[in-house]
Amino acid sequence: MKNIPNLMTSCRILLTLFLPFTTPFDQNFLIIYTLCGVSDMVDGYLARKLKCSSDLGTFLDTLADTLFLFLAAGTLLVKISLPLWLLRAALVILVFRLFTYTIGFIRFRQWTSLHTWLNKLTGLLLFLTPYLYNFISLPIWGIIVVVVAVLSVLDELLIVALSKKLDKNCRSFFSCIIK
Repeated sequence: MKNIPNLMTSCRILLTLFLPFTTPFDQNFLIIYTLCGVSDMVDGYLARKLKCSSDLGTFLDTLADTLFLFLAAGTLLVKISLPLWLLRAALVILVFRLFTYTIGFIRFRQWTSLHTWLNKLTGLLLFLTPYLYNFISLPIWGIIVVVVAVLSVLDELLIVALSKKLDKNCRSFFSCIIK
């Protein structure tokens, strides 16, 4: 019972590896994509409810999230033509994320990807992109995602730079630093 969350995360990693072999927006893509998204929401919830959260589970979840992000994005970018400003914004956000991870590694000697509310919201918005692509203008959706992602990066940077002790499940800067 205690292994179910890690098993779900491992299945998400395996399913993610199939995404590049699908056609963006087709039925197979959306089924795999949806299963990965649902398992991402459920595995952490189950780990907390079953009281079996672990460093291994956190690592697997971060690995699964990162792999999913890159493989899903790579698969979709074959089909979607993004405006240059959006690509540049994504690159700047990525650089700041890497900067934050570097600071976290220097300060805490470990990977410091946090499960903040803004990180979760950014992930949700990115996840919804294939479903909303035909309904919301890409520039408008891009602005929404970029603004939330920038706030997310700043929140995580403040937590990693100013907290005395690392709490990967910290919900926000205000909940971790100002206690």
